[in-house]
Amino acid sequence: MTAQTNRTLSMIEDANIGFGTVRLNNPATSFQAMQLPSMYYGLRSSYLTTRYRPYHDHGFTVTNANTRIYAAAAGPGHPLAQNAVPVNDHNVNGWNNYLHRTDDWLMFVLGVSLEDFQAQIAAIIDRATKQSTEVFLQNNPANNAPHSSVVYIESGELQGTFWGLRYGGWGAGVQFQYYPFVVRDYAIPAANIPNIYNNGRLDQGALYNEFMNGRAAAAHYHRGHALCSKEGLKRFYSVNVVNVQNALQAVLPIPDIATKNLLSRLQTLGNSVQRVNFPALGYNHQVITPANALFSLADVQNNPGGFNLVAPVNGVQAAAAQFNAIANMIANFEE
Repeated sequence: MTAQTNRTLSMIEDANIGFGTVRLNNPATSFQAMQLPSMYYGLRSSYLTTRYRPYHDHGFTVTNANTRIYAAAAGPGHPLAQNAVPVNDHNVNGWNNYLHRTDDWLMFVLGVSLEDFQAQIAAIIDRATKQSTEVFLQNNPANNAPHSSVVYIESGELQGTFWGLRYGGWGAGVQFQYYPFVVRDYAIPAANIPNIYNNGRLDQGALYNEFMNGRAAAAHYHRGHALCSKEGLKRFYSVNVVNVQNALQAVLPIPDIATKNLLSRLQTLGNSVQRVNFPALGYNHQVITPANALFSLADVQNNPGGFNLVAPVNGVQAAAAQFNAIANMIANFEE
């Protein structure tokens, strides 16, 4: 075992998780089973953050640590588009600049650091209406509410997610349907970060302005999945089980993959240098480093034999084979 010294990867530990993102089925009433939700990490007393993306079409990867600003938006389609000019943009009454709405979306800003994430998410949860998954689904779509509202799911399958309903309903989509808050982020110059604080404390108005003013000029504007609190993220990993056998129709049975066995293994990348062996893709004791994607969906589609599949393979088979390979890699990480 070799101690992890990479500056980006060494921040991967449980205490440094700020939040996660999860993929929802359509309609958005449950989580997709075949997923390993992304985790967003920060360091105390630092503005560096990174995204740990275990399972994605483009493969397993950890983004290089950088200074980024994060927000979450709810609404039909792709809310908070990079270059869209907000219409009737204003702070929602009673939210003290935490929650903003336009004709097209509701949004709140999460900030740039681990401390920001923790403070902002706690404040949103405190102000939100708390519901169980069961109660929430029974009341979505809802009636026209007297004000814009946020619901935080505190128990059940959708635990940890945030949902928004705009006062007066949406101009598109289901008029009075709650939509999940989804993550939006982009790189921010380190020199801009002091602009969002006032005497060391987050200034909600300045934080919002900084995000809105910079997003159109951002070189890369990332659209993430549904925001999930750390508590909800851990619940998902603890209860989720993925059946890859049905998708692969493999001759030799492949056992179900319990993601609860993978969460602690994922964290070991922060403690130890991890290597992966998969000769079919040329991975020979290959060291896992930031921004280096492993086991992409295209790898399976271009080389099905390397994954014990017979061409041609359909999309479901390819995704299951990719998931199985990534899960096996993680399960074999060294302590």
